[in-house]
Order: sequence, then structure tokens, then C-alpha cells
Amino acid sequence: MTDQELELRYDDMWAQSYQKLKQEEYYIDPNLKKRDDRMGITLRLSFGDDPLAQIDEFQDELKSICPEQYHYSQQALHMTVLSVISCSVNNDLIQLQNYQTYVDVIQEVLKDEKPFRIRHQGLTLGNAGLLIQGFPEADALNLLREKLRVAIHQSGVYHTLDTRYKIWSAHSTVMRYRERLVDRNAYLAFLEKSKSREFGVTTVGRLELVINDWCHSPEQTEMCASWELK
Repeated sequence: MTDQELELRYDDMWAQSYQKLKQEEYYIDPNLKKRDDRMGITLRLSFGDDPLAQIDEFQDELKSICPEQYHYSQQALHMTVLSVISCSVNNDLIQLQNYQTYVDVIQEVLKDEKPFRIRHQGLTLGNAGLLIQGFPEADALNLLREKLRVAIHQSGVYHTLDTRYKIWSAHSTVMRYRERLVDRNAYLAFLEKSKSREFGVTTVGRLELVINDWCHSPEQTEMCASWELK
């Protein structure tokens, strides 16, 4: 997928959700007001130091506009490579902790993978929150995803790949709605002002397999394995 194709998809997400926001139509997640028992297994990427610093500054501004919402901590910020087992209250945590087969399959795919870059620029919206857009160089992330999908399917291991939707983007969610917006107009104005904001570039050299809750809260996240790309 080219940058132009990604941009069109992000713009479509923005257009649909922004219009709904203006009409006060957005999803408030009741699970964000308590311990979240929706657990799963995710292969994820982390941000580089420079983008993290820029996102931190952005989040300070965002929190001043809508402090009542759920804001991701620096430790929780991530980009999803694949949701191997989608988060659900029906997942047995003990069963999730039998993750070695996933580690073995993923490790075989990643052994020959090289680092790649993701440019973080602009905002888009979902029905449930605010996202930072990501643009991987040479479609490297989606090419990697396809290799992983093939390997996981061929292994016969249990998974729920692409059951919610087939992931195609390199976005990162920075805020989710857990209350009605106290000052919706101020939020909308902030979104317009920040729509094209730049957040720097991450050189992806490390991937992590984690057991996690819906928002990857640090207290609910367990590291299963990590890999360095060389």
C-alpha cells in the first residue's frame, strides 16, 4: 500500500468520524472506567525516542482540552503488527500464557527481517478515539504482516487473525472516549489545528509479543518475547 493509498484511507476514517463527532455520535467504552478483563496476545511495535517525546508534548496539550478521557501512557503507546488473539473477556489467561508456539512461529519469520522506518504524521479518528497516522516505508509493515499470516495459518496454531478486521494501517491510538466530551467544541478546534502535525520517524528494530488488555495498560501487559531486527 502506497503512502497515497494510506492517506486516502486515513482521510476517509477522519471524514466519517469527524462528522459523527459534530453530531455527538461516538463510542464511549465503559470498560475504561475499571480494570479491563479483555485479554489477548499481540505482536506490536514501539515508537522511537524522538516520536515519543513529540507525542508526549502533544498529549499534554490534548489532556488540557479533554482530561476526562482515557489517555494512553508512554509505556502503553504502540503500533499493532498483528492481533494474534483478539482481546476478549472469554479468553482464559492461563491458556494465553501457553504462548511458546507463537514465539517459535514468529521467530522463524523474523530471523531474516531487516529494520524499516515509519513516518508519523497527522491525525485521524475512529468511532472510539483519536489516532496518530503512520506511513511505513516501501509498505514494509504490510509485507511483514502477510509473511506472518501465512506462517501462523500454516502452523495450525489457534489464532483469531483478522476476525475483527484485516489490519492495514500503522496508526497508534493515543486517546479513547470513556466519558461524554465536556467541551466538544474545544476538542474539535484542537483536532482541526493539529490535523497535519508531525511526530517524527521511528526506525523499527524491535518487535514484541505481549499478553495484553485492550489498551495495553502496563499493569495488565506481560512480555512473552522480543526480537531485534538486524
